[in-house]
Amino acid sequence: ATIKLLHNEEARQSKDIKAKNGEYKQGEELRPAIIMLHTQLNALVQGYDFEINELGEIKRLR
Repeated sequence: ATIKLLHNEEARQSKDIKAKNGEYKQGEELRPAIIMLHTQLNALVQGYDFEINELGEIKRLR
């Protein structure tokens, strides 16, 4: 399965944005859209990996 991620501040129409393949590397120039495989995505999921309290503090779940 592939995943297409679009930068949240991108304002152009999707037909005008050319997505590039491959995972993001730290320090890389901003890409407005990225296409990657599900195996390339590394993420935390709220409620499973961490919780945020009313003060906005992040608590990691074990």
